Amino acid sequence: MSQDLHLAGMAKRTHDGYLRAVRQLADYCKCSPDQVTEDQLQKFFLQLR
Repeated sequence: MSQDLHLAGMAKRTHDGYLRAVRQLADYCKCSPDQVTEDQLQKFFLQLR
């Protein structure tokens, strides 16, 4: 993901923010981001609100 953001020309601040959000999601779900289910994702977004 980091390389994709870099290749897309995203600013450093955007890059850092995206990676931080994915890290927070993984921490919340206690699993790798590619293993997160739709239900976990919905609960994560509800927790953010």
